[in-house]
Amino acid sequence: MKHAHFLVLITGLIVHGVSHAACNVDVQALQFGPLYDMATTPANGEGVVAVDCDAIRTVRISLNFGQGAATAPQRALTSAGDSIQYQIFSDASHTQIWGDGRPGAADVMTQSGMPVTLHGRIPAGQRPRPGNYSDLIEITVEW
Repeated sequence: MKHAHFLVLITGLIVHGVSHAACNVDVQALQFGPLYDMATTPANGEGVVAVDCDAIRTVRISLNFGQGAATAPQRALTSAGDSIQYQIFSDASHTQIWGDGRPGAADVMTQSGMPVTLHGRIPAGQRPRPGNYSDLIEITVEW
């Protein structure tokens, strides 16, 4: 089984990527955009992981919990010592935490050639100071 690791800056661009000859991986960073009313409304964002191989293959896509996380499966966007809690899900209804395969944070199995959406959510009720918040997530793709 081969695999590639990618580091993705949430709300930014791909920072680092490695791929092998059999498969190519393309990542569109998860972005939330400007956040205005976090006190009462959750914020949603999307990103995409696409794996294209020289033949149809089953691939496993895992995500770590980022640099801002205190403990898995929590995730946090950070800015100058402040943080905003958020999560990445494998489903649009925001019920399945996308992680590294440990309990409560499953990885995702899919077929190459079928892009997979990263569904991000920032829960309502947070009151962070204004700023540019980000996190760095490592994506591992195995085939």
